[in-house]
Amino acid sequence: MARVEGLGNYPSAQELAAKFAQKATNGSNGAADLLGQLRDELIRKADLFRQAAKDYVATDEQIGEDLQRGSQA
Repeated sequence: MARVEGLGNYPSAQELAAKFAQKATNGSNGAADLLGQLRDELIRKADLFRQAAKDYVATDEQIGEDLQRGSQA
């Protein structure tokens, strides 16, 4: 991402490529870092949804057991 190619050999093209490369790697505001932060957040969200699914299954099973006990009494 930090290497921009294909803009040609003219000085203006080289300057433009350098600016795009700088934007990609410009610390915490660079595209590469922001995409990394997005990836990390999506991983956290996926973990949250997986845990919620487990909790829903456990709750559903518990309610099912409670209903079974209630109907047998």
